[in-house]
Amino acid sequence: MEGRSQLYADLLADAGLPAPGDTEQRYLWQIVDEGVLGASKHVALSQELIRHILDVASPEDLRAPDAERDPPAVRRARLAGDAIARTRGGDAPVVANAIAWLTAGLDGQPADQRAQTLRERMARWQAEAGQRSDRLSAVAQALLADRPRLLLFDYSSTVATVVRALAQQGSLTHLVIPESRCIAGGWRYLEELAVPGLTVDYVVDAAIDYALARSDAVLLGVESLYCDGSFLNTVGSRPYAERARAAGRAVYACGDLFKLDRRSYTGRFKPPRIRDFDARLLPGGAPAGAEVATRSPELERVPPEAFDGLITDQGFVTPHAVWSLGRELFGATQVD
Repeated sequence: MEGRSQLYADLLADAGLPAPGDTEQRYLWQIVDEGVLGASKHVALSQELIRHILDVASPEDLRAPDAERDPPAVRRARLAGDAIARTRGGDAPVVANAIAWLTAGLDGQPADQRAQTLRERMARWQAEAGQRSDRLSAVAQALLADRPRLLLFDYSSTVATVVRALAQQGSLTHLVIPESRCIAGGWRYLEELAVPGLTVDYVVDAAIDYALARSDAVLLGVESLYCDGSFLNTVGSRPYAERARAAGRAVYACGDLFKLDRRSYTGRFKPPRIRDFDARLLPGGAPAGAEVATRSPELERVPPEAFDGLITDQGFVTPHAVWSLGRELFGATQVD
C-alpha cells in the first residue's frame, strides 16, 4: 500500500486487526490518494467503505466483547474513518465533518447497537445530502437562468450537478472548460458533462482572458470554506476569479456548508498541502543528470473580494455573511 492510505494499514496493525483487503485498499486510494476527484464524492465513498466493512463482517466480528468495547467490525470501521479524517479530511473539512457527524456519541451507546447506529446514520446522511444538493441546484437555477455561457475551472462534483440541472432546465447553451494541469480537472468535466446540445470550448488553463471573453459567469468548486468567506480550491482558481471580476463577469463558488472549516473561528487557517507533481510534469523522468523538484501547492486561497458569493443549500450567501451563518448552523465554539 502506498501514499496516504498507508495510515489505515498502520492503525489496523496497531489494533491487532487484519490488514486491509483489496476492496478497502481500492476505496482508500480513491479517497485519500484522490484516485477519484471531488470532496463530496469522497464523503460518499467514505461511507461506502464503512458500509462495506460492516457488510462483509462475520457474525463474530459484529459481536461486542463486552458492554463497553466496540465489536471488531465497528472498531475497523472507526479506524477507517479516523485514517480518512486525518489525511483527506485535513485538506477537505467536509470529509472530516461528515465522519465526525457519523460517529458522534457512539461511545455512549451499548456496544452491540453501534453497527446498526452507523448504518442508520449513513442512510440519513445520504437522504439529507440529496436534499441539500436539490436545494443548492434550485438556488443556482434561479441565479444563473440568464447566463447561458458558463466557465468551469477545476473539477467539482457539486458544480457538475448544478450544470446538469441548468442544462435540463434549458437555460445553459455553452461551457468553457480550461484544463487544470494540476489535476486534469477539465478532462473530468468533459467526461461527466457530455450533455447533448451543449457547446464546449476546452482550452488551456493559461488562456484566462480568452476563456473569460467567451463566458458570462464563472463557477468554482469549494474544497474548504473559511469563516471569513474565503475558500480553498485548486491552484488557478484565484487568478481566474480576479480576472473575471476585472472583466465584469460574475464569479460564484458552489458548495455544501458542511465544507466550512470550523477551526478557522479560532484563527487556524491551515496552509495548502505541498505535493510533488512528478507523475504529471515528469512522466518520463527528469533529464539525465538534472535535479528537478516539482513540489508546489495544489490548492490556493480565494479571498472574499475576488468573488460575488456562494451558491449553497442555505441559499445565496455573500462572502461576509459566512461568519454569522456558520455560527448559527454549527455553533460558535465547535471546533473539529
